[in-house]
Amino acid sequence: AQHVVDAATIGGRHAMCVPGDLMVVLDTVTKRSSCIRPGAASKVSRGASGLLTATQTITDSARTAVSAATRLHAQAQRMRATLLRLDGEAYVTSAGCREAASMVHTTARLAGEAAAAVGDTGVAVGEVQEMARNFVEVLDAAGAWQEEPAPKPEPPPPSKDKEEDAADSSDEDSAPMSTESRQMLLRKINAEVLGLQQELRSLVAKSPALIEVVSVGQKQNLFSLVAELIERARTEVSKNPNAFVQSKEGSAEAFVGSVLSAVQFIVAAGKWSKIAVPSLEARLVRLAALLDATKVHEMVVELFDHAMACAENPAKLLLRDHLTAAANAIRVFA
Repeated sequence: AQHVVDAATIGGRHAMCVPGDLMVVLDTVTKRSSCIRPGAASKVSRGASGLLTATQTITDSARTAVSAATRLHAQAQRMRATLLRLDGEAYVTSAGCREAASMVHTTARLAGEAAAAVGDTGVAVGEVQEMARNFVEVLDAAGAWQEEPAPKPEPPPPSKDKEEDAADSSDEDSAPMSTESRQMLLRKINAEVLGLQQELRSLVAKSPALIEVVSVGQKQNLFSLVAELIERARTEVSKNPNAFVQSKEGSAEAFVGSVLSAVQFIVAAGKWSKIAVPSLEARLVRLAALLDATKVHEMVVELFDHAMACAENPAKLLLRDHLTAAANAIRVFA
């Protein structure tokens, strides 16, 4: 049963990362939209919509797999406790035998459900990978990787007869995806990934055995990286040329802006419910916070105290609320 639990948990956890990876592909549609040929815009739109639908399928499959693993893990624990209790008795009654048989039957059924769930998840991930490859080919054919075209002079208006003949056939292919549609698409994916992340954190909080044990060496390496990031931010704050000339008009705002820019990865890491896939630096801070939120909070507070020490009024007043909120947000991930 434990092998099935591990497989379902790992499979579900990796599947939950797929929507975040797809956001990178879909983000290309937004960034390179000006390069996409108008005639291919409808294909790009359909491909993006297909990926979004497939993402929902993976979301459901991953949620089912992790949920099945949780139920199986709890049932295996109950079965183990029951068998240990019966083993300690001098005489096992018929009722005890029926209880043990029922436990084994239930565990086997749940193991089958978890195995089926992780199998479906694997198939869904494979299908989405193939769709993503096809979508990249569509973007390539649509000219998404080409240089942005130079503006061309407007052609003369077509004759009335040609305009009427081409109206019905060209509407679908010539209508590019609007910026609002692309932004709504990315926001929807971001919200789905946030929901999956929240659900996974809740499941792990209830059953820590669902994730692999982090070794002491792995934790030390992770916190060493976070310490380097914080030290780099500390250096950026210290070398700010406006640190000690904030009495001049506008220098306080410039100093605050430079500090917030230096610690932006910490601010982004604390937005657990808003940003699903932040920068690499912010993801490292999040991983460290999941392991030891108190220690990460102490490291962040020490950095922010240094920034406040470099500040003078009115910069201190402007910084205090921003930094306090960012430091407290690091620990609010449940």
